[in-house]
Amino acid sequence: MQCRSGFTQTTGGLAEQRRHALSPCKEPWRCIAVKDPILVLAHGPWLTAWIRGLLTEEGYSSCNVLQPEELEPSLEFSAAFIDLALPDLAGWNLLEALVERAPVAVILGQEEGAAEQALEMGAKAFVTRPIAPHQIRSAVRHLERSL
Repeated sequence: MQCRSGFTQTTGGLAEQRRHALSPCKEPWRCIAVKDPILVLAHGPWLTAWIRGLLTEEGYSSCNVLQPEELEPSLEFSAAFIDLALPDLAGWNLLEALVERAPVAVILGQEEGAAEQALEMGAKAFVTRPIAPHQIRSAVRHLERSL
């Protein structure tokens, strides 16, 4: 069945939803827009693993690269979490490049004005350190609405 956006509607259980899309839809009528994994690129493998673990717990698939230069143009993803604390302003440069490809949520420190700047550059959501699990879940919902 097609939804108004042209995305496939699912009515099956969680296993079927995982096969057809990334979204763990709890409402059977909801349109599934996220089909490819969520890209995670955070400063440090422990943070990347933690975010990917949260996404997995919520029923999402994810992929990651450890360094920005490993990000290949052919990599397919539906949305992204990018850490703006990457060395050499790589996070800001990635944000600028990736907002054209997919909705992006950014991971921020406590720098004043960083959230506003990221949103002005096209980010759809942000989480601030120290990161709590509910922030990741909320950011994913914002990313889904942007698809």
